Amino acid sequence: MESYRKQLLIGAIVILVGSIMPWGRVTTVFGTMTINGTEGDGVITIVLGGILLLVALAHKGTPGKLYSVAGVVLALIALYVSGATMLRMGGAAAGIDSEYASAGVGSGVFVTIVGSILAAIGSSKKIADAAPEQDAEVIAPDAGTDVPT
Repeated sequence: MESYRKQLLIGAIVILVGSIMPWGRVTTVFGTMTINGTEGDGVITIVLGGILLLVALAHKGTPGKLYSVAGVVLALIALYVSGATMLRMGGAAAGIDSEYASAGVGSGVFVTIVGSILAAIGSSKKIADAAPEQDAEVIAPDAGTDVPT
């Protein structure tokens, strides 16, 4: 299995794991409550991670195929969803923070972000391999010809 395909596969699995982990926590004088990813935007990242897993398993390794582009797009959408959730929850946590209650972003969001980045890089490597290379040739004058100065 090619390294980019392994990276896409690992990224998809990490997205799936991060999506079911805690995405937030609220602590009050009455106790701590955790909010799992499956109770919010983590459902979106589970679907995206599942599709990325299928893309990684169906990947044949042919450069320039549509599934490489689809892999990058899906990974970036998962990154956007988890990143936006992290920022939204971080802002809410800052507003709640007091001596009686506090809130924070859970580890699942960070795991999902890392998985999204891994999957995006894994998919984009194949796209970069498919891009045509252009070598710049330096044309030097022949030794026997006069070059005007």
